[in-house]
Amino acid sequence: MTINQNSSELPYSNQHSNQHIAQSENNIYEVAIIGGGISGTALLYSLSNYTNINNIVLIEKYQEVALVNSHKNSNSQTLHFGDIETNYTLKKAQTVRRAADLVKNYILKNDPQQQTYSKYHKMVLAVGKKQMEELQQRYKEFKLLFPKLRLVSREEIQIIEPNLVKNRAFA
Repeated sequence: MTINQNSSELPYSNQHSNQHIAQSENNIYEVAIIGGGISGTALLYSLSNYTNINNIVLIEKYQEVALVNSHKNSNSQTLHFGDIETNYTLKKAQTVRRAADLVKNYILKNDPQQQTYSKYHKMVLAVGKKQMEELQQRYKEFKLLFPKLRLVSREEIQIIEPNLVKNRAFA
């Protein structure tokens, strides 16, 4: 799908997309954006609304934008809170959580039927003694910031997702 800011097509429309692609091959664009995910569409919006660029093309290989990683059912980690990002320090998690809470509260207030988002449970797994110790230490540090955070035993994991522990030796 290609989108020319000067065309009459809407950004999310797929009407006559093959015909539009064929016609656009002879045009010269000031900016070509490859990929219609969250970054590509945000860039298209920003450039078309806040610059004097007149000829922009968005090239997306699928029939619609945001069908892969940016689709609400494909990426449950789009909004990072800092609770399971094991590379975050406590200080970074505090900063990230403040910002994520603003977005979360806005969504909850404006979309109580959850039409624009989905809520998924998250889990960090430790494999081996060293990772288990690191995760236990992290839990001690982070549990005040994330009161709903909890450690899950091997037995609980076996109930939730048996294939994670199937045929694995106990540490």
